[in-house]
Amino acid sequence: MKAGIAAAVALVAAMTGQAMAAGGPTGSGNELLVQCQNAIKGINSGVFKDPYDTGICFGTVSAVMGMATFYKTSVESDIRICIPDNVTTGQGARIVVRFLQDRPELLNEERSVLTWMALINSYPCPK
Repeated sequence: MKAGIAAAVALVAAMTGQAMAAGGPTGSGNELLVQCQNAIKGINSGVFKDPYDTGICFGTVSAVMGMATFYKTSVESDIRICIPDNVTTGQGARIVVRFLQDRPELLNEERSVLTWMALINSYPCPK
């Protein structure tokens, strides 16, 4: 599994490398946790007080969910994510928040890697 996570990290790093080279935000788990908590508050209340945080959270979760679907058949089986078709981005954000809250030691890691780890933890593909 460690080799599989390393491959996922490399895959996500390649995906985000261009944005980082362009001076975009790198984003840690610390940021992502706050951003997704704010997004979930918006879902629950119907009032999105921080649209930037919501956009970053939903954008990250949606991108990783989409990438997981795209790579479902082309990456090692132990790092594939099999997300059911009916899972929403909001549900994905809740999964990410729960994962990050349960693993504070990982909060310094990159947001896309943590999102991948959270989703694979909840939706691993059968072997």
